[in-house]
Amino acid sequence: MANKGGNRHMKVSSIPSSWPRGGKSVRFLAKPRPGPHSTQYSLPLVILIRDVLGLASTAKEARIAIATGKVRVNGKLRKEDKFPVGPFDLVSVESYGNYCILPKKGVGLYPIPYEGPRYLRVERKALYAGKYQIGFHDGSNMLLPRDSPFSAVKVGSTLVLEASGEKWVPKQELQLREGSLVIVVGGKNEGVIGTVSSVSEDQVNISTPQGQAFQTSKDHIYVVDQRVVDAVSSQEAKTA
Repeated sequence: MANKGGNRHMKVSSIPSSWPRGGKSVRFLAKPRPGPHSTQYSLPLVILIRDVLGLASTAKEARIAIATGKVRVNGKLRKEDKFPVGPFDLVSVESYGNYCILPKKGVGLYPIPYEGPRYLRVERKALYAGKYQIGFHDGSNMLLPRDSPFSAVKVGSTLVLEASGEKWVPKQELQLREGSLVIVVGGKNEGVIGTVSSVSEDQVNISTPQGQAFQTSKDHIYVVDQRVVDAVSSQEAKTA
């Protein structure tokens, strides 16, 4: 009989490098449903709660916490245990705290305690019905009037947004250019934070405070500011 629908689980041997790996007895893990991030750069909420944050000892406990409304992603209540979270998502867990999902070298996607704005990389920009439609890395969109100070935002830049009620309001544009702070989210240098030394059509040259220099695709980086660097450094100091 034909298989109706896709697989709901993934073999541990085939999960993306951004995922944590279970113990020897674990053969399958929940597969994230289609959503704002690709499978390669996301993990389902149930894995985040149980395996990464360690806030539940079993998948059942994690699903109950999610289903009873204890988890928000980017300010929105999420009750689907396989909802995918990815780079720069803000996750709030009732009674535990707020986290930002970032790549960590050698680990994959990793939540750090975080209280601050939201960072969205601009992927697309088009004029639509007299307004500029800005498309972001997580598939979300924002309509900006032509007279908005952010209507001239460039593809590849990062918009910094702050919460205003239930909405996210742009406050700052971080442009991709020489001297910009960036974090790498893909490739062999995933999780590395550095400074842009030069930018070409598709590639970016990056140098780090440790003296490392490398080139990577523009698709593998997000422009950030010192607040992100400080949050990462603070977490690394706590776990050192």
